[in-house]
Formats: sequence, structure tokens, C-alpha cells
Amino acid sequence: MIKLISFIAIWIATTTALAGCVTSTDTREGQGRTKLCDLIENSKSHSGKQVHLLSKIKASSHSAMVLYDDSCSESVVALDVPHKFEQNPTLQTVMRLVWEGYPAPSKSDAFIDISGRFEFAEGEVPSRYLVVSSIEAVESRPKSVPPNL
Repeated sequence: MIKLISFIAIWIATTTALAGCVTSTDTREGQGRTKLCDLIENSKSHSGKQVHLLSKIKASSHSAMVLYDDSCSESVVALDVPHKFEQNPTLQTVMRLVWEGYPAPSKSDAFIDISGRFEFAEGEVPSRYLVVSSIEAVESRPKSVPPNL
């Protein structure tokens, strides 16, 4: 019952998000959502901190996935997914949505509600990455339709 109430509270909080944007508050322990473009533009100040994001996600090269936002240039945040998530059903859904039809361009956008420790290593590739600590939800929507997470 608590999980259902928590899910409903998170769903209500996230349905107020606009396409490519996120809400500024979150129901989990007062942790606010961070905008992906803010992470990219202020990477040094966020490095080493826990963040919670609602973002688009896509395949990048043959084995990497990245978070991106159309409104903040060509920059992305790579995902570092620990081995403990390999059998996670939500991660399996993420993989299916992100890699479906690769390398052909997708006809839909995949969105992910995700938390983790953001790291910035200037001069390295990738310079921005998220060490995943939880994957709350994922969904695919037609292009330009906001997420319903």
C-alpha cells in the first residue's frame, strides 16, 4: 500500500512536467529534481552530488546510453549502470526502448525517471556521467509529446 501511495505521489509530481523540462520538487525525502541542462551548464558545482532527473534517453555508440535535452546544445550525460542493475526489470525495459531499431532514428522519445551520483571529469570522454542508484520509471512517447511519468 505504501508503494502504491508513493507511486501515485511521484506520478502526480511528474505529470506536471513539460516536454524537455522537469518539476522543481519531488516527493522523495525532499530531494528536488535537477534539470539536465543545469547539470550540463553547471557541471563543476554538481559533481559528486546525488541528483534526480526526468530526462530523455537514447543510445550512443554500440554500448552506451546517454541522457539528453534538445534545449541544451549537443551535450549529453552518459549513464554508468552498476552490475547490480543487470537483472532489474525496469533497466530491461530501458534497454528495449533505447536500443529498439538502432542505429535507425527512433520515431519516438524514451523518457527516464532516474537518480544517481553525477560526476564531471573535465577533459575526459565522457566528461559528464551519472552513476545510477535508482531507476524509477521509463516510457516511450511519440516525438514532441511530453512524458506521463
